[in-house]
Amino acid sequence: MLDQKITEEFLFLLLSLQISMLDSNEAGPIIFTEGADTTSIREAVNTMTGKHKGYCGIFNGNDEAGYSFIIGSRDSDCNIIAKELREKLGAKCGGKPVMIQGQVLAPREEITGLIRLQDCNK
Repeated sequence: MLDQKITEEFLFLLLSLQISMLDSNEAGPIIFTEGADTTSIREAVNTMTGKHKGYCGIFNGNDEAGYSFIIGSRDSDCNIIAKELREKLGAKCGGKPVMIQGQVLAPREEITGLIRLQDCNK
């Protein structure tokens, strides 16, 4: 149990470091990681939405097994991107206008391209 707690804290620190390295002017940052827990991802997305416009997301997993994800936004309706992820990539997801979560089996490039396209179309 202690090892799991240490691992979760370490992964959260890595996510925090990645977020701190993002350009503060970047809209819609997306981070891909592997092995992070849902609570850490949610906290990290909350941090991102406080600093960035557009859809801010963290995808946890890999191209082969798929990704679980959380996407948030302070200025965009996340249900719009949820609909696009479901229709175009077969994602299973849902939530509220400020935050969605779900799973998708699609390559990283397709996920990133779809979200970037939605950020540009707003």
